[in-house]
Amino acid sequence: MNKLQIRRSIKNHYDNYPKYFKQFSKQLILERKECELKDNTCKGKLTVAHIDQNPNNNNINNLKVLCTSHHIRLDQPFHLFSMQTITKTDNSFLNKKIELRLKAINNINKSEINILEAYSGDGKIWGGVIRQTDKKLNILKIEIKNDKKGVYLKGKNEKFIPLFDFSNYDIIDFDAYGVPYNQLEVVFLKNFKGIVIVTFIQTGMGNLHDGFLLKLGFSKKMIEKCRTIFTKNGLQKMMDYLSCYKIKEIEGFFIERKSYFFFTIM
Repeated sequence: MNKLQIRRSIKNHYDNYPKYFKQFSKQLILERKECELKDNTCKGKLTVAHIDQNPNNNNINNLKVLCTSHHIRLDQPFHLFSMQTITKTDNSFLNKKIELRLKAINNINKSEINILEAYSGDGKIWGGVIRQTDKKLNILKIEIKNDKKGVYLKGKNEKFIPLFDFSNYDIIDFDAYGVPYNQLEVVFLKNFKGIVIVTFIQTGMGNLHDGFLLKLGFSKKMIEKCRTIFTKNGLQKMMDYLSCYKIKEIEGFFIERKSYFFFTIM
């Protein structure tokens, strides 16, 4: 399998930390040498965890060297609380999402571009793009909620997408909160040619869609027996999935479990 290449618009994990932290964490791991909660469940490489979840609080008493497994378990209560209490909006990394779409439309040698926006919300993202380009953008919007602004198809995009003639579109946009596996499968099976924009977020406990994992060769029995093992390396699994369809490169920005990118199907 050819290795899929990533072109990063911004650097990933360490963008949230002070500039010195990457080297500092490496030194701390060398000094402490092993997981500070070491037991027979330790798995993965050694990392530096912030007890209070604040990447800028690098007081030595706020840091622990943990294996990946224990680091995840330390962070889970915080992530679960965040998932329950924070409202999901179009504003998350809005400027970067706009920048990404501007790059995508500039890769298309047309003055008029047709776009299928499968998770339109209030249309803030593409509204921002429209204000920054001279190209004419024709956008067909789909949104499941009935209280959003503008004109759109109301309902689940999984119901509508298989009905479209994809030859009418230059861009298909999946700004999902999760993994838009079913939608991507339709795009590939219907032989769409053009740019696909994807938001890939491992939510909550980090579970990935069963179909997504089955496509990568994991058996149903394996998934049912040890599901938590598949929370690891989600972006790499997404890259492996895209490689199955001969996608050689994605471009975007990647922060922890949130990945925003696009690729072109020729």
